[in-house]
Amino acid sequence: MYKTGNILTILEETKALTNPDEIIRGYRDKLITHKYKDKYVLHVIFERKENIIIIITVYRARRSRYERKR
Repeated sequence: MYKTGNILTILEETKALTNPDEIIRGYRDKLITHKYKDKYVLHVIFERKENIIIIITVYRARRSRYERKR
């Protein structure tokens, strides 16, 4: 996946799945993890089937757009 010259690494995706900053439930019981880093947030949308994790999509977005007010 290319975006403005950056390539997402498997390590970043793994951190977002194993140690997310937040997890929310999405459409049709999909799970969405957010891992915040600097000005960006890494979204990993996935679902679980038994003991298998199926990654649907991964993308970065501006943190200010998705960060919840605390």
